Amino acid sequence: MNAPEYLRLFSGSGPIEVEVRFKDRSASISRGAMTPEEISNLVSDTSDGFHSMMEFDEHSHEVYKYEIDPIKNRLIIFARKQSSAT
Repeated sequence: MNAPEYLRLFSGSGPIEVEVRFKDRSASISRGAMTPEEISNLVSDTSDGFHSMMEFDEHSHEVYKYEIDPIKNRLIIFARKQSSAT
């Protein structure tokens, strides 16, 4: 499976803030920005669903939740270490 790199998914500019929260790490990734049209980047080109794996600084993580907050104009990606059972 070819997981996309988080920093390459979005343009880095636009009105929507992008944040990543890790479940089992205290590490953080830079917040990004995106345009509304870029929400389609969360959908995989090779499957019928959302990206369930993503690379963060070349480390694979499972994406277990996407949260869209229209009031705060924010997308939050929730990720955890890839489970050993695949």
